[in-house]
Order: sequence, then structure tokens, then C-alpha cells
Amino acid sequence: RNRVRLMCEYLFREPRWVAQGCCALLRDAVAVMLFERDRAAKVRSMVVGAWHGLRGKLGRGPGDAR
Repeated sequence: RNRVRLMCEYLFREPRWVAQGCCALLRDAVAVMLFERDRAAKVRSMVVGAWHGLRGKLGRGPGDAR
């Protein structure tokens, strides 16, 4: 979520960096779907994290490791 939040803040100042970041997020999601165990839970967490980043909700959430 922090990466998504930064990309939102820099969207118009550094569009090339944001585009590269989006590609990296997609690459990471594909790698999780192909190689990780418990894929559904991890992809769900990635989606929730991205949603929180878009909404500006930062910090620890109820399911975060402590």
C-alpha cells in the first residue's frame, strides 16, 4: 500500500517512475500467482493493500504481522 500511495503522489511529477512501478506491481502479482503457496490469500492481500494505498489508508491493519 505504501508503494501505491507514493505512486499516487508522484503520478504527475514522475509519470515514468509511476509506470515502471505499475509494471513492477504486476510482475510481482504474476510471480505470486505462479510460484507461491496460498496464492489466493496472498493475491487478496495485495489487492486490499493496493486499495488501501489508493484510499490513503496507511499504517498497520488488523491482519498485519506485528
